[in-house]
Amino acid sequence: MKERSTAISYTFHPTKRGGQVRIATHDPEALKAVHEFLAFQTQDHQTDD
Repeated sequence: MKERSTAISYTFHPTKRGGQVRIATHDPEALKAVHEFLAFQTQDHQTDD
């Protein structure tokens, strides 16, 4: 994600219990990196998402 940071956008939306971050890109390599990052976070935090 760091290498493709200019191709990734982040948008924060507040919610009643905190917030939601939307990560968007049209770059296939950046998208792959985002998916890998989110998969790691899900496993690392054991969220069962």
